[in-house]
Amino acid sequence: MDDFIKNPRTLVKTLARVFSVEKSTPEFEVLDSAAARVEQTGYDNWDGGTDVYSLYLQVPVGIYGKYSDLMEQIEKSISDKIQPLMRQYPGIWLTEVVVSPNTSGIGEDLPGGHSISPARATEVKRELQQIQALMIAYVTGGREPAQPDKYHELYVDMDIALEELGYENPNLHKSLEIFWDSCGKQGLGTYASRRAYVHELYGEIILDLDRRLRKVPEPRHWKQANAALSDTLKPIRTQWLKAKNFIHAAPPDYQNSVKESINSIESALKILLGRPGAALGQLVKEADIDPDIGRILSCAYGVVSNKDFVRHGGVTDEPLAQGDAEFFLEFAAVSIIYLKQKLYTPAAEEKPQQSDGR
Repeated sequence: MDDFIKNPRTLVKTLARVFSVEKSTPEFEVLDSAAARVEQTGYDNWDGGTDVYSLYLQVPVGIYGKYSDLMEQIEKSISDKIQPLMRQYPGIWLTEVVVSPNTSGIGEDLPGGHSISPARATEVKRELQQIQALMIAYVTGGREPAQPDKYHELYVDMDIALEELGYENPNLHKSLEIFWDSCGKQGLGTYASRRAYVHELYGEIILDLDRRLRKVPEPRHWKQANAALSDTLKPIRTQWLKAKNFIHAAPPDYQNSVKESINSIESALKILLGRPGAALGQLVKEADIDPDIGRILSCAYGVVSNKDFVRHGGVTDEPLAQGDAEFFLEFAAVSIIYLKQKLYTPAAEEKPQQSDGR
């Protein structure tokens, strides 16, 4: 009972999953973005005494405004759905669900266009760090019997959460046993190498969540581009996130930001055209796009290629400024959006990959 009162988020996440499966979008978005608290609002003498509670959900202003006309219906729907789940908490009667806008902190739009409150961002970051801690303990001499089950529970929660928030899940290890086996296959023979691998695994996502908690402004076309990186293009999200994070790192790395921006365009073309071994210049020639836009893409590739330090690891330092990195990030964003609109078809997902020799 104390767990439910002190940390209602576990129950709220379960409810969100139920509504997601049922494709009930309003209820899901409210629950997924909410900061939840439970307060006792009464007492009933029935059946030896029952504590009466209310569930309060604070959601980002954008979510509240989006569904304000439906809010009473949403509250009733959540209240009805929660009753069977409350059977595990004898002595508690949850009588109402109250949804209100979070005026203490404005939720931010996430990569996929979803909204997240500061409390939710902090929670996701904490759970990712818990997964990292379990992985490190399991492969560095701190193994305990309960770890695999705890890891599986967290992994499922985070796999769903990251997808819903527009992040590509970089962790393909669905169990600690699979991760342990992978350490051998990847040659991670030392504790230090395993720790470094785990810390890097969710590093880009955690850095982005930290940036949002600091309220660093989002690049103008970031959401649209990340939303375009869906379906077969989803693997590019990790590369795309790196391009942005390099700008806001401490210290910033503008050269690698530019490199990842252009590489994201190249990766998108490789997937859309089924040409994994081709370079961007060749891909532009083969793509069915406006010739003038094709020339712009080729010119951008040429500009970056001419800066030997950026594209090919040259020894001549070609310094770039924040404005340069932000320009190429925006350029990559509008390019990805355009290429997805022009070249993507559902049939392309089953298009066989061509070899370099075609």
